[in-house]
Amino acid sequence: MASLAAPSQGMDWVAAVRWVTAAYGAVAILGVLAYGLAFQYLNVPAQDPVTGRIVEQTINIRPFLLGVAVVVAIIFGIFTWLVGYTLARVIWLVLIVISAFATLSRISGEPSQAVLATLLSLGFDASIAFVLVMSLLPPPGPVVARS
Repeated sequence: MASLAAPSQGMDWVAAVRWVTAAYGAVAILGVLAYGLAFQYLNVPAQDPVTGRIVEQTINIRPFLLGVAVVVAIIFGIFTWLVGYTLARVIWLVLIVISAFATLSRISGEPSQAVLATLLSLGFDASIAFVLVMSLLPPPGPVVARS
């Protein structure tokens, strides 16, 4: 719809939040699918009903992981749609801050290999939180011609 109001300058941070959310969802989906490619089978102990002995049963987890990827795609699609609303962005920002504090509280007890993944996760959280905060700030005023 056309508007007679003066055009505003600056970035559309709500659109940036949507793109970041969609990209984060794509990374999550690719991670689940990559895990399914790397580890196709899972060995679990099961009791044989005839002998009563514990044997290892091999389970193909690829169909399950495909279902997980579909559910993750649906969830991130819903999040991408909901970030258009201010209340959803505020709730998501609060959840990210709580998650970051929980991650920081357990980082000292992790093995050294997991610390890098934890720091990467905190980096993702910080970038998403930055974009969410910027989307909550009021946009700059209209461009005024000076004479």
